[in-house]
Amino acid sequence: MADNATSTAVITPAVNAYFNKLLLVRNKPYLIHELFADRQNLPSGHGKTVVWRRWAQLPTKIAEVLEGVTSGADLLSKQDIRGTIAQYMGWVLITDVLEFTCENKVLNIAGSELNDQMYRTIDELVRNIIVSTASVTTASHGEPEVTCLNSDDIEIIANTLQNSDARPVAPQIKASVGQGTAPISAAYWAMMHTTLNRDLRRCAGFIKTIEYAQQTGVLESERGIVEEVRFLASSVAHKEGSATEAFPSSAGTYYYIPIIARHAYGVVDLKKANARLIIHPRGSAGSADPGDQRQTAAWKFMNVCRILNDNNIQVLRVTKRSD
Repeated sequence: MADNATSTAVITPAVNAYFNKLLLVRNKPYLIHELFADRQNLPSGHGKTVVWRRWAQLPTKIAEVLEGVTSGADLLSKQDIRGTIAQYMGWVLITDVLEFTCENKVLNIAGSELNDQMYRTIDELVRNIIVSTASVTTASHGEPEVTCLNSDDIEIIANTLQNSDARPVAPQIKASVGQGTAPISAAYWAMMHTTLNRDLRRCAGFIKTIEYAQQTGVLESERGIVEEVRFLASSVAHKEGSATEAFPSSAGTYYYIPIIARHAYGVVDLKKANARLIIHPRGSAGSADPGDQRQTAAWKFMNVCRILNDNNIQVLRVTKRSD
């Protein structure tokens, strides 16, 4: 006869799970859309409207001036671009009971999550502006569908920027003695959805970042270069039908890839309302919270983003390969 054994089947633990206080890491997207903006601060006390001004280029004067005759004067002209600062915010409310009973330091976690939310919001706002440029080209040289990403259309876009005298953003990477590497010309930057990574690698002439002659200046989200365009990839770049899409969905799923030259778009922050985190602990609300039951954490910022020169930003509209 077996001895009677007192086991967990008889006496169950009062606490039947161990809580690991080391929190799991959540994957986060690359925030790429604000990287190449012309940034400025709007001083406080100067209203909410920002005006960018560009003076028009005067024509060359190749006609001979006759002796003793004064030629006609040229007329100066300018273009003004206006933007109005807007305010954005997000916040969470934490109760005293949650603070007293939760294993985690909830306020610290709230601060971290709100910070992430704020910068994703800024990135999305900028993305929605830059993909709305008037200069949109639908790919027409791809395979197996003509609207797929391809090197011919990338080259056409780069040539369009060059014809507008738009200067590259990324500097030249000079040759090195590394085996299997290549020098990289000064380039424009493109921002694409990560879904297109495989399509990009199949473009003729694609060079991976590990094949660059030097790694100085290579961005973490960078995938490589085609022609004179270096590509960044992010899961929150434009994709029709996504939760953060800038435009209504149409037939098929299109991806808008902005290709950027210098001084293409600008972001202005209100100086005294720059992005910041605001904490109101329990007891700070006075008679509005007589039981000291609530504390809040919030972020807010005020800014505006505008395209400054449609000639310096081109959007390539593509679909994903089906093969």
